Amino acid sequence: MRKNLVASLAVGVPLVVGVVATVLVLIWLPQIPNPAAVHWGFDGAPDGFAPRWVYVPMTAGLAGVLPLVMGATAVRSAWQTVYTTTTRMIVATTVGLSFFMGIILAGSVLIQRGVASAEDAPGIVPLILIGAAVSLAFGVVAYLLMPTSSERGPSGDAVAPLKLSPGEVAVWTSSATGSLPFTVVVIGMGVVVAILGVAGGPHYLLLVAALLAILPIAFAVFHVSVGREGLLVRSVLGWPRRRIDLSQIASVEVVDVHPFQQWGGWGWRSSPQGTAVVTRKGPALQTTLTNGRVFVVTCEDARRGAATLTALVEREREGRDAATS
Repeated sequence: MRKNLVASLAVGVPLVVGVVATVLVLIWLPQIPNPAAVHWGFDGAPDGFAPRWVYVPMTAGLAGVLPLVMGATAVRSAWQTVYTTTTRMIVATTVGLSFFMGIILAGSVLIQRGVASAEDAPGIVPLILIGAAVSLAFGVVAYLLMPTSSERGPSGDAVAPLKLSPGEVAVWTSSATGSLPFTVVVIGMGVVVAILGVAGGPHYLLLVAALLAILPIAFAVFHVSVGREGLLVRSVLGWPRRRIDLSQIASVEVVDVHPFQQWGGWGWRSSPQGTAVVTRKGPALQTTLTNGRVFVVTCEDARRGAATLTALVEREREGRDAATS
């Protein structure tokens, strides 16, 4: 029963909304100017134009396919009986996003019906307000309807410390490289934005596309190292980065990470339980800090990294205890 409910909300809603919005766009499309307005400025007047057929893939993709892909991860969680707060938020966001984009895109076509020139199209502020109100309402309903069970997958595994001789120096390095789906999604977003910019949209869209092209590098490739200064996780571009001193670490484990189910996606993630650098599904090095929060990073050979870090943490703790005794 729970699984069917999650599937209906996470997959069924965006599928229905996406199809309905796309069909309406197809029906109204011959009645709008060509080129059509695809962007409105802060003054409420259209300032970006493109061939009217652009509305068809935009509506199908942003109101249907994109929320559908997001919702599919929640369905996978349901099949594993994982109903975390993150999963509930994904479902709520999926439902809200499908309604918001469906109303904005189909509504943008609706208000241009019968307009002689796209430059004379009315403003879309009312559409944005309606879309925001409807998406918020349906998103809240979806969140409340989601199961609240907190059953989770297997907990992390403690790793035996690496055996070190007195004074021996131990260093471990690894990489956290983004998965293919993450890279494809971000590059795909950049391509869509670039197409809109080239097709006649505002020129700043090309800048947005350029920034999106950098994201796979900045947030999908990290260097991970363990040494006497603690744990260091740094993007290949130098930022973002995080260093955790050995004295700040209470325990070290190896965990199996599911990006969307546990952290809501890829990249540098944050939640009430802590922070994570998630570039792919699979083994990750998890440190529980002395303040109770966790820091997680997916990486190659996480088990050996955990063993090295555990040994260094224990050595630092023993040295601290000896200094205070």
